[in-house]
Amino acid sequence: MRTWCGDFAGLPAYQGPADVVALHDTWPWLADPRAALVKAALTLKPGGLLAISSAAGRTPAAGGGAPLPSRAELEALTADLPLALREWRDEPGFFLALLQARASRGWGPRLAVGGWGSGEAAAQTWQG
Repeated sequence: MRTWCGDFAGLPAYQGPADVVALHDTWPWLADPRAALVKAALTLKPGGLLAISSAAGRTPAAGGGAPLPSRAELEALTADLPLALREWRDEPGFFLALLQARASRGWGPRLAVGGWGSGEAAAQTWQG
């Protein structure tokens, strides 16, 4: 098992591919949630899972950043990514969005996205 503790945007490519990417109680502090979703999609193995969760529910604790996305917002953010929403739980005191990487990525071997924190354009290659 490999783990990464640090800025998700800085996750090195050699850490992947991964079976699971877990973003627990981190969404409210992501500088660019869309970039994090792209990074997760690029990091996951086909069939891998992305878990976005919070023990506080969708609304963060006092002073705790932005709320987690609604189902419609998350679906819009992932509409063109090879991620399919598999489970959605939005309850008081608990939130979980479980997305699965599609076996067929369908968006080609190269995806260019804005740089994570650097402001420069960055490109990552998926090899699968």
